[in-house]
Amino acid sequence: MNLDKYISQVNTVQILQRQMELRKITIEASYYDKETSQYITMLSDGEIVNRMPRKDEKAYKFSFTKKAHTFNTQNPLEVEKLRILLKHPKCFVPGQWEENQNENCIGQGQVYVASAQRDAKYEALETKILLAVANKVNSMSLEEMFNVCYLVGYTPIGKTESQIFQHLYDYSQNDPDGMTEMLEDVNMEKNIILKKALSLGVIKRERNNYYWGTEIIGQEESDILGYFFTNPDQYKGVRNQVAKKDHLPVSVNKVSATKAKTTKKAAVKVD
Repeated sequence: MNLDKYISQVNTVQILQRQMELRKITIEASYYDKETSQYITMLSDGEIVNRMPRKDEKAYKFSFTKKAHTFNTQNPLEVEKLRILLKHPKCFVPGQWEENQNENCIGQGQVYVASAQRDAKYEALETKILLAVANKVNSMSLEEMFNVCYLVGYTPIGKTESQIFQHLYDYSQNDPDGMTEMLEDVNMEKNIILKKALSLGVIKRERNNYYWGTEIIGQEESDILGYFFTNPDQYKGVRNQVAKKDHLPVSVNKVSATKAKTTKKAAVKVD
């Protein structure tokens, strides 16, 4: 858990009760830290020691009422308290892409961190990612969308333009990283030809082998892709056969000039 990065994101951090019906929750600032494999204790006078408190010592106690407990990250003492509490097993720290999760937390914890500023920051970043990949889908020609359908395992034959677009849009929002990686793959064209060749029967599977005509070209799809790279002439032959069979329905043959302009205008610019 990167505490310094976590704390530096905002000027204040708020921690709330998880069960708001309770009048008060008291948490003692002493616990076993899995990361360092030692006990951590903040004593009542603010001193931090790497052990349990002795009988003559008392640990600092955090008391949480129904109001949020606010920590000022510009105050060194408040930061020390926050460091102790953020790693306490009873404090749930919401993870952002698994950066900030408290490894010591047991389940959901009794209290949790709530930071509108920090959460808004990550939500904005995620929104930009989703908009960027949606923009890529929105800027595709209909023929490009038709081709990408093969890559995501969606059969475009017999589907309307709206159905194709909606499926690709939904896919991009559910897996933006996967869609981006797919669209930026230098082997995208060969992957499309591979999927189309299988769908159109240019390449056939019999028993445990894939055949192009009478030639065995692999047992897995990855083998076929490797075959394309090592046999460029044969790849051209497969591509030509796919082109002869791959006739888009008339309704999705081309995007009209008006449609293309509208699509580009509708694209969202993302910084």
